[in-house]
Amino acid sequence: MHMSNTNLEGFSNRLKEILADNGYPGWGRQRFIAQKFGVSHPSAKKWLDGVNYPEMDKLVEFARWGNTTVDWLITGEGLKHPLPSQLSPDLLSILEMLSEANPETVKTAKNVVSALLGKQSK
Repeated sequence: MHMSNTNLEGFSNRLKEILADNGYPGWGRQRFIAQKFGVSHPSAKKWLDGVNYPEMDKLVEFARWGNTTVDWLITGEGLKHPLPSQLSPDLLSILEMLSEANPETVKTAKNVVSALLGKQSK
């Protein structure tokens, strides 16, 4: 798989985003990647610097660890954190409708759900 510089830069940014999401916002990321995924420090640095990308098996490992998809890591397309497949079809349908709703409708829906469940809305 050949990636252009733009793709590599995007991959690097998404990699850093996933690391930050999981508690590794800056210092120590290279060391963490090397230890967690069993790669050399120079390899981890190349991923973070957008010079190179991991082999497919490491890419799959990283996507799983980061609760994302290989597609999102490489291209930025699709959902960063896809919904778990075990969600009921009804809940997925509701979430799909809400994803297309305006902020006021989402707020109202949140209040309705909170009321139905007897919880305080935030």
